[in-house]
Amino acid sequence: MVDRVSGAMGWSHVVLDAGEEDDDGTALWWDCTPAKGIHRVRATHTRYAKRESARIELQPADSIFVWRCATVCENRRYGTRDSCASWIIRCLPPYLEVFAETVADRYKLPLSPNVLAIAFGVSQPGDTVFLGRDPS
Repeated sequence: MVDRVSGAMGWSHVVLDAGEEDDDGTALWWDCTPAKGIHRVRATHTRYAKRESARIELQPADSIFVWRCATVCENRRYGTRDSCASWIIRCLPPYLEVFAETVADRYKLPLSPNVLAIAFGVSQPGDTVFLGRDPS
């Protein structure tokens, strides 16, 4: 039911990979859960690492912007009007944030992992989409 009302593409969660690594070289991802709020997780210690996934890769300058936003938000909680996807969207560079929100409005969908997939052209597990310029 949640999938149907949020875009019906099957995507259920979003994490940020800002290129960070732990001391032993394990990738660190930014995650967002009701219990912990916004926090870093080791890629090997999350149940999401085993799910089918897709990647949306940003330009280097945009990636730095996202990393700074995530760092500022660390340990924050999100409320009933927010979700992990809406937090991720707010961490995007302004032109990408506006684009994702416009897609959500156009399709009358809540901000969700499915909206990110629709906005940035992810169609199936295993996809990698490179955002090299303003998609609008």
